[in-house]
Amino acid sequence: MLSVGRVHLPSDIPIVGCELTPYVLLRRPDKSVVTEDVTEFNPIDGLFLRYRWYRVQSDRNVAVCSVHPTEQATIQCLGCLKAKLPVSKSYHCSPKCFCDSWQHHRVLHERAASAVNENGNEEDEVFGRFNSTGGTTSSMVSMSTSQSNPSFSNGTTALYPAAVTQKSGGETLFEVGRSKTYTPTADDVGHVLRFECVVVDAETKLAVGAPVALSTSRVIPAPSPIPRRLISVSGMDVSGHLDMDGRISSGGTFTALSYNILCDAYATNELYSYCPTWALSWTYRRQNLLREIVGYRADIVCLQEVQSNHFEEFFAPELDKYGYQAFFKRKTAEVEFNKAAQSLTDAVVPLAQKKNALNRLVKDNVALILVLEAKFGNQGVDSPGKRQLVCVANTHVNMHQDLKDVRLWQVHTLLKGLEKIAASANIPMLVCGDFNSVPGSAPHALLAMGKVDPAHPDLTVDPLAILRPITKLTHQLPLVSAYSSFARAGVGLGLEQRRKMDPATNEPLFTNCTRDFIGTHDYIFYSADSLTVESLLELVDEESLRKDTALPSPEWSVPPKGGVRVDKKVCQQQLVNLSSCLNFVTGDAKAPSPACCTELHKDVDKSKFCVGVLVRDRNEPSLEFKLNATRALSLNSLCKTNSNATICPELLHLSPNSPEAQIFDQFGNSTHAGETLPSSATKLSVKLIRQAAIIAFLVWATTGSS
Repeated sequence: MLSVGRVHLPSDIPIVGCELTPYVLLRRPDKSVVTEDVTEFNPIDGLFLRYRWYRVQSDRNVAVCSVHPTEQATIQCLGCLKAKLPVSKSYHCSPKCFCDSWQHHRVLHERAASAVNENGNEEDEVFGRFNSTGGTTSSMVSMSTSQSNPSFSNGTTALYPAAVTQKSGGETLFEVGRSKTYTPTADDVGHVLRFECVVVDAETKLAVGAPVALSTSRVIPAPSPIPRRLISVSGMDVSGHLDMDGRISSGGTFTALSYNILCDAYATNELYSYCPTWALSWTYRRQNLLREIVGYRADIVCLQEVQSNHFEEFFAPELDKYGYQAFFKRKTAEVEFNKAAQSLTDAVVPLAQKKNALNRLVKDNVALILVLEAKFGNQGVDSPGKRQLVCVANTHVNMHQDLKDVRLWQVHTLLKGLEKIAASANIPMLVCGDFNSVPGSAPHALLAMGKVDPAHPDLTVDPLAILRPITKLTHQLPLVSAYSSFARAGVGLGLEQRRKMDPATNEPLFTNCTRDFIGTHDYIFYSADSLTVESLLELVDEESLRKDTALPSPEWSVPPKGGVRVDKKVCQQQLVNLSSCLNFVTGDAKAPSPACCTELHKDVDKSKFCVGVLVRDRNEPSLEFKLNATRALSLNSLCKTNSNATICPELLHLSPNSPEAQIFDQFGNSTHAGETLPSSATKLSVKLIRQAAIIAFLVWATTGSS
């Protein structure tokens, strides 16, 4: 006889708006075990499964903390109520919890008030509802298709059903769903959900045996990150058509979004132990990602790390609802990089080395290139053959740090392919993606400068000689990094964003941040001779991310472009690498050894930070040696790393007036009196995370352009 073995959920913490799909294990009459559904319309031996979802409502309602959902709320933010924000987001479990979140609250209050003043609909503006239409700014092209709320079906049940069962413990069960899946609503916040599955006789409609049930934790509201704005970087106002040079636009405006969404296979507790399990679950992350992606209303969306089943089952159908036509390239043995690798090994690698060469070069990386045509002409008239064209490349380059030659070769191969397209037609180009290359690396230099310095240290890694002659590492495409426009921004919001940029590279201080890595990997490059940047998505503020330790987090579903501090595990390894400096910092040597300075220069950013950690924690018993703080803080100066002790408080996120910060001031003043801080050192002040990079372009017609 058909029977239910067991049921369980991937995560026992339900989130509003995120579908719950129980895993139901069935035992068929032939003793085989299956997981497929058995419906009333397709019974097995006259039996089928019936599902019910209940909200368990206590006679004593309990509000839960919006930050720590397992804790009971004791404080409510009246500002949230006044701003008409969701009530569930106003609760906190302690004064400290509320104070830690105050900056987040303040921004939401201001945005809500601003939205009311501008359009009278603060909820759409603050939380990016899916049914909004039009662009984020008036210069953006509105979506041409209808955008309606996704429909979540919880089965045929009344909106406010009558009580089903009164339990003796003072709890009432309200039926809320009759399908296998259920999507929690705002009414469920703070309540436990109960799922029941029972075998039913198809003829009598009576249950056969007792139901198998499970209960969840209390439902929590979906965290909402602070909304981000498009920041103008051009000389035009929102309704104008002039750039900084006064040129007239004969083209149109469009927006492009590049986003590494983090493959579900990599979103594990082992890699991201600081992130709650429920926030790592795909059912939560996919809704959070979709809400953010469609909320930007970009005309062109480039996603990386998309699993094929997630594309087919979720992204393709969901994005189709918002008018997007999706193109997908699987990671298979047939991708173009691997075809190029085969051709390369056949041409330049000796037969004896061919197998090893292919093992090194053949990776599962993908580059997808499309030539797109604007839906409408400049005057809004549908005139085929006269519309603006744009070539868009989306890629995810190899991530392994010991394969620098492969990474550079992949970027060079992509650029050569784009050059062939450019030679056939004068088309503006966008090159988007996760290049797994920091600013200043050889791949970044090739993209931004069109060539690689023959003395670049990355070129020392080339065991197969695939990068030779080095003079071939060039391209003629006029590519410029989009976010470098912030470096040229004047006063106003653009100036504020410059503080989140690295002045040495003109790139964001961060696009990727985990406990083990902090750096910029994600870029959007554009053809500077035919496109100009009109606006950029604001960079994430460090304070809005630090509270979650690192990314991914409940609010941001990617490990992805904001700031967090490096934890001590990273510094432990770094300090092991700096063991050659031990004799100097303990006072046993008069000067740092050449080996010490060499190690200090190898990873300058991390070394400076970790030396600061060492000084800050110099009195901890676990250190096991006596540290001379003055000597430790003089290392950067003596080894000429262009830094001094004055940057340590900023690196360690210390309040300027705190005792810890004053320690660095004391040692800094005693060892480097009168020394000024080079501007390039400011790149150390912010740590990094991966966030979406979105830009609005103004297309300029050029001679010979299509």
